[in-house]
Amino acid sequence: MAPQKKATSDALSSDDAVNRTESGDSDLSKEDLATAAQIDEDEVVVAASPTSPRAGVTALRRDGTPRLRADGVGPGARRAGVEPPARVSDARPASEGRTGQNRRATQLEELRERRMEKLGGRRAKAVENAPADAETLADSKPKVERAAQPVRPAKMRLRHFGILLSLVIMVFAPLGLSCWYLWTHAVDQYESRVGFAVRAEGQVTTPDLFGGILGSTGGSTSEDMHILSEYIVSQEIVELIDAKLNLREKYSRYPADQIYSFDSSGTIEDLVAYWQRMVVVDYNSTTGLMELTVYAFTPEDAQEISAAVLEQSSKIINNLSAIALEDSTRYARENLDAARTRATEARAALAEFRVVNKVADPTAAVASQMGVVSSLQQQLAAALVELDLIRAGSKANDPRIVQIERRITIIESRIDQERSNMGVGDGGAGFAEILSEYERLTVEKTFAEQTYLAALSGYDGAMSKASQQSRYLANYVEPTLAEASTAPVRPLVALVVGLIAFFIWASAVLIYYALRDRR
Repeated sequence: MAPQKKATSDALSSDDAVNRTESGDSDLSKEDLATAAQIDEDEVVVAASPTSPRAGVTALRRDGTPRLRADGVGPGARRAGVEPPARVSDARPASEGRTGQNRRATQLEELRERRMEKLGGRRAKAVENAPADAETLADSKPKVERAAQPVRPAKMRLRHFGILLSLVIMVFAPLGLSCWYLWTHAVDQYESRVGFAVRAEGQVTTPDLFGGILGSTGGSTSEDMHILSEYIVSQEIVELIDAKLNLREKYSRYPADQIYSFDSSGTIEDLVAYWQRMVVVDYNSTTGLMELTVYAFTPEDAQEISAAVLEQSSKIINNLSAIALEDSTRYARENLDAARTRATEARAALAEFRVVNKVADPTAAVASQMGVVSSLQQQLAAALVELDLIRAGSKANDPRIVQIERRITIIESRIDQERSNMGVGDGGAGFAEILSEYERLTVEKTFAEQTYLAALSGYDGAMSKASQQSRYLANYVEPTLAEASTAPVRPLVALVVGLIAFFIWASAVLIYYALRDRR
């Protein structure tokens, strides 16, 4: 066997040998058991030599002196050629035979191996790195492994009493104080519930693919519900209801309850914060329904406040509907106003034209004048034909010729006069220019009237569509009147206070021990 294994196995426990002897599994003699007991009494010390890392080991006694191995020779003596002395078992009679000696040697070897396994990895590692020279062992300081001290019983120390005191102060004291306040000073609160939803004109609920009901009214009503949920907890509605019902008086009737009651000397910001505690808004975006819960110190006050909130909510929804109606019809109304203004201006321009030119209908006047001129031209043509006939059948001094010529001259003069009347107006403009201006004004007036009629039709259609989309507040649960108080939930509040105090205390203790262990 290697020197390392022999050196470590010398420290076998005598208890193992005795146990094996009592069980009948060992043939070791009393001298061998005495040797194992002596090895067990001495602690095995392993010293490493820096110059000889692969050397063997030598066992040392408690006083630091080297002790021979079980074979009686140390490793240094073996390398020096010293033969080991005869064992005690070798001095026995030869009649026992070599079979008994081999059996005892095998059992002793097994005993040493079992002891080696009990020593563990740390001592085995030290054995591998241990030196072999006895001279080196004498110069180096042995490192003795001492037996483990017995565990002393735990005792209460000052810090333990401090932790118990902190538990009482930080957990039990707040819990007891909160219980005392909840059951002696906290005033009962009553709730009133009201449920409503925003509906649109002509809305029809249809079942969806999963058998549910599409309760939402679309994007506009959903936005209105979100606006309403924010409005209910806003400062504006608090001021309106406070001016109507005197919220400060209703919520400050019990000054002894400093936690759940309102301080009457508080500002409007304090009243809004307290209002947000006493009014709970629950909006379901899937169904489009909103449920409002109002708390007060009497059932009547809770019901009255919830009714006031419902009234103000209905007003704000109506205002939002009116604003939406105004927005949807603004463009049509603006077009209608522009068309009306244009038609009015066209009519006024045509009327002014008639007054200035003193002609109601220039077209009719021109037609009349043209009829007169045409008649005179026909008479002139007839007179010229008659003159030619007389000249052809009579003498040159025939008096009829003079009469006809005079008639022709008068007709031509009248034609020229009529033509001059048609070519000049009172304003100095030609009749053709007057007629052209009249036609322009007439066309503009006609176009303005048609535009006005189209704008009026569009405005009527926008009004009809907007009226179908108008929204209103429909309440499906009227404000209820409570019969029993529902708040505060005293056991739940006490439990929450206790848990919070316990977690704070536990965190403080853990932090304390973490800092203490770090030091």
